[in-house]
Amino acid sequence: MTAIENPVILIPARLASTRFPRKPLAEIGGEAMIVHVWRRAIEADLGPVFVACADGEIARVVKAAGGDAVMTGPDHPSGSDRIFEALGAIDAEGAFDAVINVQGDLMTLDAALPRAAVALLDDAEVDIGTLAAGITDEAEIEDPNVVKAVVSCAPGAAKGSALYFSRAAVPSGAGRASWGRRHWRPTSWRAVCSCGRQPRPTSPRCRHKPVACSRPMPPG
Repeated sequence: MTAIENPVILIPARLASTRFPRKPLAEIGGEAMIVHVWRRAIEADLGPVFVACADGEIARVVKAAGGDAVMTGPDHPSGSDRIFEALGAIDAEGAFDAVINVQGDLMTLDAALPRAAVALLDDAEVDIGTLAAGITDEAEIEDPNVVKAVVSCAPGAAKGSALYFSRAAVPSGAGRASWGRRHWRPTSWRAVCSCGRQPRPTSPRCRHKPVACSRPMPPG
């Protein structure tokens, strides 16, 4: 695999969130949440940024702020599926060689995080990369709003292979919940890999509640 030269950032957004309806348009500091996220993604300075949205209301707000939005179908089961459709609409010729998926509620996103996500693809053996950090707040272990990543890596290593993602508490070998790692996102993937431009069925490793990052994982 060659080095990434032409990435694109896509931010999936919809109004019909089950946990926080109309969240992308929640006004914070005089601007919609999705506009804040778009601005943070622009600051990463990696390439074009598009909001992939299911609702014309979101698209109008993004465009009024000077951003680019692409409409998608309303019934996608995950943000990743929304991104696949949007990528096909904006890049039918396959010019982009990597996609960075930035979650639509990361208003305080550090510009270094999308850069770190795409840097994972500098390893020729990596087709998909995502970011996680150690959990320091015990309450997050049982919090279904916090996605936990189970990662296989050497002691002290900064990188490893994701085994699965879970909204439920992650069991430890001793039969009790472990601290695990907090899945932060963003997620990056090569647009030319087998899963880069079309969705895969959800893996059985996605535990209890749907987790979009489990989509590209092998079954079993």
